[in-house]
Amino acid sequence: MPEDEEARLVRLQALQILASEPEPLFDRLVALAAEACGVPIALLSLVDADRQWFKAKVGLPGVQETPRAHAFCAHAIGSQSLFEVQDATADDRFNRNPLVVGPPDIRFYSGAPLTVGEGSAVGTLCVIDQSPRQMTEAQRRTLTMLAAIASDALDMRRSLVERTLTQARRHAAELAATEARFRALVEQQSEIVSLAKPCGELVYVNEAYARHHGLSVASLVGTNLLDHVPPTERAAVRGQLDQVLNTRQRCSADSSVMTPCGQLRHFSWTHSVQRDDKGALLLHSVGRDIHERVMAEAALREQESFLDRTGRVAGVGGWQFDPASGRITWSAQTRRIHEVPDDYQPQLESAIQFYAPEARAQVERAVIQALADGTPWDLELPLVTATGRRIWVRAVGEAEYQGGAVVRLVGAFQDITERRLLQERLAANERFLRKLTDSLPVRIAYVDAERRYRFLNDAHCRRFGVPREQALGHTLAELRGQPSPEVDAAFDAAFRGRMQRFEFDDMVEGHHRRIEGQLIPDIDDSGAVVGVFKTGMDITERSRMEQALRDLSATLRSVAEAIPACIAVVGADGCYRFVNTSYERWIGMGRDAIVGWPVDVLLGDTDFARAEPDAPERA
Repeated sequence: MPEDEEARLVRLQALQILASEPEPLFDRLVALAAEACGVPIALLSLVDADRQWFKAKVGLPGVQETPRAHAFCAHAIGSQSLFEVQDATADDRFNRNPLVVGPPDIRFYSGAPLTVGEGSAVGTLCVIDQSPRQMTEAQRRTLTMLAAIASDALDMRRSLVERTLTQARRHAAELAATEARFRALVEQQSEIVSLAKPCGELVYVNEAYARHHGLSVASLVGTNLLDHVPPTERAAVRGQLDQVLNTRQRCSADSSVMTPCGQLRHFSWTHSVQRDDKGALLLHSVGRDIHERVMAEAALREQESFLDRTGRVAGVGGWQFDPASGRITWSAQTRRIHEVPDDYQPQLESAIQFYAPEARAQVERAVIQALADGTPWDLELPLVTATGRRIWVRAVGEAEYQGGAVVRLVGAFQDITERRLLQERLAANERFLRKLTDSLPVRIAYVDAERRYRFLNDAHCRRFGVPREQALGHTLAELRGQPSPEVDAAFDAAFRGRMQRFEFDDMVEGHHRRIEGQLIPDIDDSGAVVGVFKTGMDITERSRMEQALRDLSATLRSVAEAIPACIAVVGADGCYRFVNTSYERWIGMGRDAIVGWPVDVLLGDTDFARAEPDAPERA
C-alpha cells in the first residue's frame, strides 16, 4: 500500500473515469503496447481502493476488473519506473497468486505507472505473457513512452470534463436567478392572473388570485375558472373565451368573480392566448379590481426546470482521425450522439456532413488548420443526427505529433442541446417579461443593493423622460434631479426588509399626478436584502373621488348636528353606525359608547318592540 494512498485515491476519483465506456484513444494505446512488446495481453489498469479496473484491454476478453489483492499493478503503482516480473512462478510474491496458478496463467508481467499530479500512480499500462520472458531495452522505452501518453490523455480528459461541469453549473445558476426574479416580480403584484386549458381547467394561478378567493394555490389548480363566475354570467364569459381561442386575438371584458363566501367583485379582464412548451394552447387571463384601481403585471408560467440535467455531464464521447488512412474512430457515446448504429464506420467527409450546412465550412477549416500546424479547436456548432434531429454539439480536437509531424487528430464530442435550449429559453423569458411589463400602465422597476436601476419598464422610463439604456445603472437620486425625503425614507425601510406602501405627488408630462408607490424587498436564502422591486400606480382619480367622499361626509355630519331632532343611523345588522348630539342627550350616553351596540340592547325590549317595524313591513 503506497504511503500516500488516500491522496492517490482522491486523484483517481478526480479523473471521473471509473466505469466509463471504452474510448478509441486508450484502446489504441493498449494495442500498440501489446504489439510493441510482442505479448498477447495488454491492459490500461486503474487501481481503486479494493479493485483494479481496466479502462482498455487486449487479449483478456470478458474480464473488466480483478481484486486489488491479486493485482500485479498494485505493486507497480508504488514504483517510479517499470515494474517487471520475468517469471511469476519463481517469485515468492506471486507464485501462489490465483492469476498465476489459474487463468489467465500469468508468467511474465511488466507495468509502467500512470502518474497524474505528484505522488504514487493511479494505475499502470501493463503487458502480460503466459510464458516467462525478458523485454528488450527498446521495448521498455516504448512501454514507458506509451504510459506517459496515456497519463497525458487522462489529464486532458479530466480537464475537459471539469470545464464542461463548470460551464453547466454557471448556466444553471444564471437561469435559477433569473427565474427567481421573474417569479418574485409576478407573484408580488396585486393583479390576479391565471393560465387555463381551453376547457377552462386552471393550470396556474398566482398568489393574488388565491388570496382573493380565500383559498390556496394548490386547491384552485385543477378547478374550472367558470366555477368562480356567477351562473348568470357563465354563458357570456364562455363566449368571450371561445372568441379569444378561435381568433387568437386579445379580448377585454368585464365580469364578476364569486368568492367562497358568496360575495361578488367586479373585475376587468384581459384574455389572450399563449402556448406551453409543447405547443398546446393555453388561455391567459389578467384581472383588475375596478373598484380599487389596482393594476399589476401578469404572471409567467413556471418554466420547466433544467437544473438537474444541466448539473451533469451529458455524456462525453471520444474520436480520433488518422490522416494517413483517412479512418475515423468514434466511441460508443459519439455514435449515440449522432444516432447511428453501433457498427457505423464514418469517413471524414461523412462526419462533416452531419454538421448543419452553415457549420461545415468552420469544421473543415479547423481540421485543415490542425493538420497544418497543430492548432487545437473548441467549437459549439449545430448538427443534424442520422434521424434528422437538429442538435447542438461541442467539438474539441487537437493534434498528436510523432517525429515533428501530425500523425493523428484526437478529441471529444458532447451533446450540449439542453444548455443551448436553456439559453434560448432564458432569452425568450427576458423578451416576454419586457413586453409584458411595457404593456402595463404601472411603473415597474428593480433596484439593486447599491440602489441602482437594473430593470425599468416603459412607464417608469417615461417618468424620468430618458430612454431605458440611459436609466439603467443610475440611482434614483441621479435620475430625478431633486431630493425626496419621503421616498428615500421608504427605500431605507425596504432595504431593512420591510415592504413599503406610500403615496406621493409627482409631475408626469407636465401634469401633477398622485402616485401610489410600493417597495417590496428582494430577500435571498440567507435573509439578506439584495434588491427592491418597485411599482408605482397613478391614483389621481381615485384620490379625487376619496376626497370628494370625505367632503360630502363632513357636510352630511354638519347638517345632522344642526338639526334639533334626534338622529341615528342603524346598520343592517341592527347596530348603531351614527348618532347626533341630540340623540346622545336623549339616551344619556356619549356616541363612542353608543356606536357599535345593538339597538335592542340600548333601548330595552319594551322601547325596541315599540320602535321596531312590524313583521310584514320588515319582509
